[in-house]
Amino acid sequence: MTTIEKHFSESSKTILSLKNFKKEINEIIESILKCTKNKKKILIAGNGGSCADAEHFAGELSCTFNKRDRKSFSVIPLTSHSAALTAWSNDFGFESFFKRQVNAHGNEDDILFLLSTGGGNLSGSKA
Repeated sequence: MTTIEKHFSESSKTILSLKNFKKEINEIIESILKCTKNKKKILIAGNGGSCADAEHFAGELSCTFNKRDRKSFSVIPLTSHSAALTAWSNDFGFESFFKRQVNAHGNEDDILFLLSTGGGNLSGSKA
């Protein structure tokens, strides 16, 4: 099996395995809808490549996400403020940056998504 065939095979298995998480996925969807209905925010963060995924997900939620006529969700990608990220990390360390951002932007009943596509640890950013 070539490298690309192996990649497609593994990706397909991962996508198909999501059917085992229907309940959890529906709970997440309901939480997002409730959050939006109650005029709360969705905060999203990720490290490395997951930073790009976090910003993409934030863009989808605040824009159309397959529906042109739906109301925009209030989404804050905690990864997009490069001046704050580099200033805080330089002075206090990267490990506490997301915690600082959640303290600045988050409120009770907001949703916080922490993405890690590579399986890395965001535990230093506990909110």
